[in-house]
Amino acid sequence: MTPLSFARAGAIGSVLTGIGSSFAQSSQYKIQEMQSRTMAKVAKLEGEAQALQLHHRYNKTMASNVVMAAAQGRSGASVEAMAGAARQQFNWDADFTRLAADIEAHGHQSQAAQYGIAAESAMMGGSLSAIQGGLQQYATSLYKIGG
Repeated sequence: MTPLSFARAGAIGSVLTGIGSSFAQSSQYKIQEMQSRTMAKVAKLEGEAQALQLHHRYNKTMASNVVMAAAQGRSGASVEAMAGAARQQFNWDADFTRLAADIEAHGHQSQAAQYGIAAESAMMGGSLSAIQGGLQQYATSLYKIGG
């Protein structure tokens, strides 16, 4: 093996090692991106489940209130007023629950987008750095061979 082919082989090996390293780092970011997207879906589903629980609780409360009002002999107008107040509270709670879940989901989606950008940057930057390092190593070897 001549010194020139040895220098070429060393530079190519350096480039391949660098590109492999950048691929590994990019893969880690891709995994984190997928985890964040999954967490966004989980947050959305948890919000929907909490909203369903609120609705179930509201239905039970309303049924109980109607039975209590009937047992106490209250008029329809007072039952309507109680139902309206309970409905307003339920609407507020349900809206707040949905909005909180949406905010959490959007946070995870934003984080996933950042990981996606980081993965692309790691791949591009790492590859370019590896090529530059390999060329620099090759140039240094050529200089040493030339004396």
